[in-house]
Amino acid sequence: MGTWWGNAVGVLVALAAIGTVAVSGRRLTAAHHALQASVGPPRPVNAPLDLYELAYLRGREGRVVVTAVLRMHAEGRLRVLRRAPGRITAVQVTEPGDEVERAVLAALTRQRNADGWSPWPVELGDDRTPVREVRERLVRGGLLRDDAAPIGTLHHHPVTVAYYLARARFADTLRRVPIGAVVGVVVALTWHAWLPLLLYPPLLWAGRRHRDRHEEDSTHHGEVTESGQAAVRAAAADERGLAAAVDRQVLETAWSGPETLPAGHVLHAPPPPPRQLPPPEPPSPVTIDVPPGLGGL
Repeated sequence: MGTWWGNAVGVLVALAAIGTVAVSGRRLTAAHHALQASVGPPRPVNAPLDLYELAYLRGREGRVVVTAVLRMHAEGRLRVLRRAPGRITAVQVTEPGDEVERAVLAALTRQRNADGWSPWPVELGDDRTPVREVRERLVRGGLLRDDAAPIGTLHHHPVTVAYYLARARFADTLRRVPIGAVVGVVVALTWHAWLPLLLYPPLLWAGRRHRDRHEEDSTHHGEVTESGQAAVRAAAADERGLAAAVDRQVLETAWSGPETLPAGHVLHAPPPPPRQLPPPEPPSPVTIDVPPGLGGL
């Protein structure tokens, strides 16, 4: 009789664990399908990158800011007058050509001190929306991964957040399954009913396989994808296309950074000040100990 009751109780506990995992797994699968449905078609690798997209893929937000300033300076919308370590003096000449330039100009003006110096490279602060839009275009096109989100999705999008929550809840459910196994062991030891214990190994195996299938999409953080790398290579092969639209120095800066600017350019990094050697210390006075009794010699 005890064995019958033990089997009945053990099977009920195991079925409760199976039902909990199944419900949580279905919710995770539904959230994953919704996430996949929100992903648009991937951007063709041979689709040309614009200047800011190339700069972002090569050097993130800082490269975009430097490229925008250099482009404004080269095309006469901004005049950079002075350059010092960590500072520039810049004067706006005409209206900005796009929203990225507008955000950079606003940051230069807002952070300018009384002597006319602005920090360089300048931080956009609350004005980074246009650069974020460049990033989101690249993410949606599958050229850049947004933190740990699956390729083609934005990590802060409501559908992505719902997927993260479903995945976390499923992981929590799997962590609670061993508790049911412990209860099953107690029942088996008490009533000598070992049959329900056979249900837990395949349950744990199936649950972990289900979890691993959805964790494969989150192993990398914020990196340029294979499609993004291919797009950069395509831009390098079609260098003349971008070079015809922008100044050559601007393109080289977007590609490799401001270090490629000639030494005489106003935005080239100034040489570090010569290192000042500390003045030599005066020699320590030499003292001679005279033995007592020799002082009168």
